[in-house]
Amino acid sequence: MPRYDIETNELVYTSAESEPFGCPVCGAEQAYDESNLLCIRLQSPWKCPECGATGSAYDKLTFDGHRVALATLSPEMRQEFAADETIRKHCLIAKDTVMPTYEETTNELFFSKEESAGNICPVCGSGELDYGMAEHFDDGIVYPWNCGDCGSAGKEYGTVAFDGHNVEVCTMPVEKQAAFLGVRTICINRQIGKDDLVLSAVEDGSFPCLPGRVKDIDMLGTQVHTTGNTTDDVHVDFTGDYSDRRKREIIEADARRRGCEIPFEEICLDDVIMDPSCLICISGIGEQTLRAVMESEENALRYAVKAVLVMR
Repeated sequence: MPRYDIETNELVYTSAESEPFGCPVCGAEQAYDESNLLCIRLQSPWKCPECGATGSAYDKLTFDGHRVALATLSPEMRQEFAADETIRKHCLIAKDTVMPTYEETTNELFFSKEESAGNICPVCGSGELDYGMAEHFDDGIVYPWNCGDCGSAGKEYGTVAFDGHNVEVCTMPVEKQAAFLGVRTICINRQIGKDDLVLSAVEDGSFPCLPGRVKDIDMLGTQVHTTGNTTDDVHVDFTGDYSDRRKREIIEADARRRGCEIPFEEICLDDVIMDPSCLICISGIGEQTLRAVMESEENALRYAVKAVLVMR
């Protein structure tokens, strides 16, 4: 299963969990946009034409070296190179004498990864490299560059290895979101999911500040959502060890809703369908505080205000 990144709302697939050119959500081939170089990773945004999901494929880049066109070096720079069997130059990066290879057919100097570094001009040591459009070949990549300081031009070479996908959850089909994440929805103060503790906050007073546990969530737009409501349906179990005072309050609230009074045992509290905007998440509440909430509506209302203000 992919890892869920709650800060970015993305599913993160490793290279072992996905394929370079297949949508990790539905398996279809994605349509890629232009790649972006992110330090040692290559980001390629994509959109799946089948399921509509969007995300980015990532490739891990390993720096392999630079090729520098001798013709682009200034006269002063060229004088520092001895064009004989071995070309020598004092490199600011290595802080030692390095020996790049001279390729006569292309009139280029090749600096290996031991003699240079990525994003650094191998001629003058400047970090002011202006990169052009990437060129891909087999499992490698080439970035042409121009140095903003010394004026030399060259190419940076690297090896590319597929590193995984990030998928934007909000663009996935609703059914897929539920399958991958476990169903979650937004209540008054934060996200909730199955087994979270919640407190009701219904304006009409039919279920006044009742604590309960989320049993399930039927997401709007899915086949299991059959009520006709315009929001997600949250199934909540409001049964609990209420005090006699609290039971009386629940009976009176239920009577106002239905127009007649019935015994507490006959009030259906084990599966109440709630609008998420009428719920406050109280997961993490202490046992003593929960007992106080179940003691009276007054205590529950006091805690509800605190939960919204502090836990939002």
